[in-house]
Amino acid sequence: LTNATGYDIKRVFVDSAHSNSWSDDIMGRDIFHDGETIDVNFDGADKGCKWDMKIEWTDGEPSTEWHDFDLCQITSITLKYNRKTGATTAVTH
Repeated sequence: LTNATGYDIKRVFVDSAHSNSWSDDIMGRDIFHDGETIDVNFDGADKGCKWDMKIEWTDGEPSTEWHDFDLCQITSITLKYNRKTGATTAVTH
């Protein structure tokens, strides 16, 4: 997972698709700085391949969510965000 948003991220949550709640922050540290990459491991056998992700910004802006990532097919995700246009993207590989 790469943060290419131009902003620091306070928390990252990843849960099975369309879960009714978010589990604990997966980062294991305080701040996910712009330009950094972290490794995230999951066991697809536990809850399937489709997963949702939510991030919380350090500056208090509203959280951002992405839905239905097929983590059985994806090896990396680069988060991008343009606050001027409000466009959020997650580029997958």
